[in-house]
Amino acid sequence: MAIVSRNSVTVLFATLLLAAVPGSADIGTGPGAVAGRVVGGSSPLGAAAVYAYHVVDLSLKKVTTDLEGNFRFADLPPGVYNFIAHRPGFVPAVVRLTRTTAAAYQFLEIQLARQTAGAGGAGNDFWKLRSKIPADVLREIEANSAQEAAASGLVVPPDVSGFQTELQGISGISENRAGELAQLKGGQVGVEGRLGRMQVGLTGKVLQLAGEDQATARSYTDGEVRSLSLDLENGPSSRISVSSLSNRLESVSHTADDAVDFEHYRVSWSQDHGDHGRSDFTAQYTNESNYHRQDLFDPPDIPEASRAWLVEGSYTAAIGDRGTLQAGLRYRERQSELPGFGFLRDPTRLDQTDRSNVDVFGRGGVRLQPALLVEYGMFSTLRDGSVAFTPKGGVVLQLGQDWQAESSFSRRVYQNATDDRTDFVPALFRSSDFCEQGGESCYSVSIARKKGDDNRISVGAMQRKITETSRLYFSEDLLDRSESLYLVRGDNLPEIQFLAQHRISPNVVTKLESSLASGGGGIFFATDRHHYENKLSYFVTSLDTQFKSTETGVFIAFHKLSQELDPVTPNRGVPAEMEMEKLRLVVSQNLNLLLDLGTDWTLRFDVEVSRGEDIVHRAGDDTPSDDLRKRFVGGFAVRF
Repeated sequence: MAIVSRNSVTVLFATLLLAAVPGSADIGTGPGAVAGRVVGGSSPLGAAAVYAYHVVDLSLKKVTTDLEGNFRFADLPPGVYNFIAHRPGFVPAVVRLTRTTAAAYQFLEIQLARQTAGAGGAGNDFWKLRSKIPADVLREIEANSAQEAAASGLVVPPDVSGFQTELQGISGISENRAGELAQLKGGQVGVEGRLGRMQVGLTGKVLQLAGEDQATARSYTDGEVRSLSLDLENGPSSRISVSSLSNRLESVSHTADDAVDFEHYRVSWSQDHGDHGRSDFTAQYTNESNYHRQDLFDPPDIPEASRAWLVEGSYTAAIGDRGTLQAGLRYRERQSELPGFGFLRDPTRLDQTDRSNVDVFGRGGVRLQPALLVEYGMFSTLRDGSVAFTPKGGVVLQLGQDWQAESSFSRRVYQNATDDRTDFVPALFRSSDFCEQGGESCYSVSIARKKGDDNRISVGAMQRKITETSRLYFSEDLLDRSESLYLVRGDNLPEIQFLAQHRISPNVVTKLESSLASGGGGIFFATDRHHYENKLSYFVTSLDTQFKSTETGVFIAFHKLSQELDPVTPNRGVPAEMEMEKLRLVVSQNLNLLLDLGTDWTLRFDVEVSRGEDIVHRAGDDTPSDDLRKRFVGGFAVRF
């Protein structure tokens, strides 16, 4: 459950534990400088340390602010910089800035939030910012935390900075197509802090859906989602993450009795090597039954049940001061139970299919000049005797101080296929690796303008051609599988993307994000022994507004999905279609600002209205229903 709190409303923060350092900035005006001001709330912060960290050559410069909070870096070369500001008693901020020329004059205002009482030395959002802060700056912050505690008369163990806890709870009702109601309730507990030299984050979540009285309801749905994640970080150079997710959804009516099971386990590890290298390792296991397949007309490559393993390792290194290079190896294996061919689905006629893939990939980037970055890579896969090669590339061009143009491509140039059946790739909307694993070709181009952190606009277009059978999900809610579309080999999916974020007033920031796509054209042989042409489209848009003066958040989203299946041969097969619309409103309010509670209490209200059907047959009496389905959920969160 997303929470709008005092620290998440303000954009960039971290804990300030470093005392003022000598060598204050040369404040003044003039060309060829990055100047700025550090403020806390509406007051300037003097004696705050400010770092300019070059992300390519890893050079570091440092100044301190004067009594008015001003700072200035003179003669900064072109490049991409992270500016880190911090002062004792406040949360640090990290701001990224691109300099196209050393002669440019640029100004930054960096806002710091005061550290919450009882949050410990690490601060509220320090866990999220550790990876953005250079190791030497991070060590200096941690070393000075103990000195500051001693100077104020506190007795603090040198390696312990305290824990912070967040509790969340929700409760509501959900209405299904038949008009029956189900109760939705759940909770989440999160703990962050330090244990010795280890930074620890632990989160657990439970969500339950309970249907009506089974004796009187025509149909009912019971479900439960459980998740647990553990994050460990030993300094800024070593990270381990362990997570588990389980879901069970049981839908019972007069005609169906199919339980949905989904289990997913994942372990990842990352280790920095010196200042220029990093190793990453991931292992995951997924076991599902009846989760991805929902209708008779689903492509036969979507399994009734499957068990999948994935193991991946990669190494990333900096090449000189202008480039990076990554090489990796991935092994995937899926054991699937595919439906037998016949007009009626018969669980006794499942076909067992095992597939294994070995993927070798590499990617890199080199900055040819301060305003031009060239990216390149190769993805190749070996599967059951077939080999495929997919090169990829991209260009990022800085157009002046605020504008940036970007383009990328990937295309499968060679494939020696020995199997007519495709693999199955479940994907989440906006998944970054969907093109790599499920696409034959992907092309994208975008142009963006960014002026500060709260004013940016971006327009882009993407063209994808699908090579593997996929189900594209538009919701991360495991209890809402119906909000999805399936893609088959040969589908073309052009998409237009738009993003605009603007600070309407000093205390109001709004963000509009939209995606529109329409395509298809792929042909599949369905389980009813007929060929169908796939047609699909979707429109996804959201408006997120933050009122910083009252710490209120308002989020509105609208989704419209449609899919049509037309028989390739007339009178051979039954046409089918699906159309779904959903409108969602989420309002959150931090009560601490209004009531001065001492800790962050946030209330959240989530209202969702939808209509439409899953795949329905356009024949006989099967007609789509426009009955509205509603969901009302309220919740709270508290941090202490």
